[in-house]
Amino acid sequence: MNISKIIALILILGHVCLRADEKKGNDGYQKTVATKGWTRDYNNGQHILKELSVKANEKKEIAITAYRGEKVSFVGGGAPPGATNDLLIDKGFYLRVVVPNGKDLRPHSVWWEVLIRGEILQVDLKHKIIVLKISSGDWETIQTG
Repeated sequence: MNISKIIALILILGHVCLRADEKKGNDGYQKTVATKGWTRDYNNGQHILKELSVKANEKKEIAITAYRGEKVSFVGGGAPPGATNDLLIDKGFYLRVVVPNGKDLRPHSVWWEVLIRGEILQVDLKHKIIVLKISSGDWETIQTG
């Protein structure tokens, strides 16, 4: 067997494994989400992100309150310019994080990734912005650097 066949076989095997993980819903965060007890909210958030992504790509319009009240959980990292609790999340969405007491929940680090849970207040699909209301207990730092 020559090297090109071995490389092709490895690539095919890798693709099959990735597809299997996608079908199981394994995105690398499931264990952390389950530990927090946020699996239902996380799955709901992933479902909503997929719906919104399709609608955004098709240039569809939705009411700003279309997803109001939905309980969701997302994983994201600090959004530029970095002076807020706001996050960049999957599918290119900007998550505007509203903390009722105004508390700064960001870790003291150059970069960070968090698991967050809350209630959707509104969605601006044209600009790919989701506004999420949370409490300080709904923010879990996953990693920093």
